[in-house]
Amino acid sequence: MADGPKLKLISFVLCPFVQRAVIVLRHKSVEFDIEYIDIANKPQWYLDKVPTGKVPALFVGDEVLFESAIINEYLDETTPPPLLATDPWTRAQQRAWINYSDQLLMGQYAMMTAQNEDELNERKEKLIATALPLAEQVKGPYFSGADFGLVDAAVAPFLMRLSLLPSVKDELLSRAPTDSAFGPWMDRLLNLDTVKGSVKPEFPELWKAFFKERGVTLSLAGEQHD
Repeated sequence: MADGPKLKLISFVLCPFVQRAVIVLRHKSVEFDIEYIDIANKPQWYLDKVPTGKVPALFVGDEVLFESAIINEYLDETTPPPLLATDPWTRAQQRAWINYSDQLLMGQYAMMTAQNEDELNERKEKLIATALPLAEQVKGPYFSGADFGLVDAAVAPFLMRLSLLPSVKDELLSRAPTDSAFGPWMDRLLNLDTVKGSVKPEFPELWKAFFKERGVTLSLAGEQHD
């Protein structure tokens, strides 16, 4: 791809779906530009090009791709090494867990926008229940075994945000199977340079401020704002 069209990723600074694509681009050492837009006031040129109006979008020269899973598969097919399994059954299973991981991000957002303690507890319980089947599947050191893959890239944004909610993370870890590799897997992913560098350095502060501005208190989840 080094000799191909120039790549530009369109992003919202806190978007976990964009972060998935950044992780893959960084892991594969692909050169790209990134442009941040205001998702509450999307520019018309973006709406004209991207029918969903959502981020991320990957501009490949004058052409555009949207949806993070599709973007990552395109990147995987055009730049080595492959991050999806070559065996059809294993590859299908990995795609299924990538799709499943969307529920984690949506559930996490729902929990963070709870407006009272009862709603928070209900959504927190639902999030943990959603995460446990995935935790049971982690083989270690990465999701599918020895090598980093697209499932790891898909789940890492959820895990990064989970790390900012220690009480939720601790409860999830306490309920994971005793033989699960989930905890070490999470630590390993969050310590990768490709993951750490996939967001701005000030991401934790920006993320907490985003929800605080919307009237959500992290103290509801047992956390404290700085």
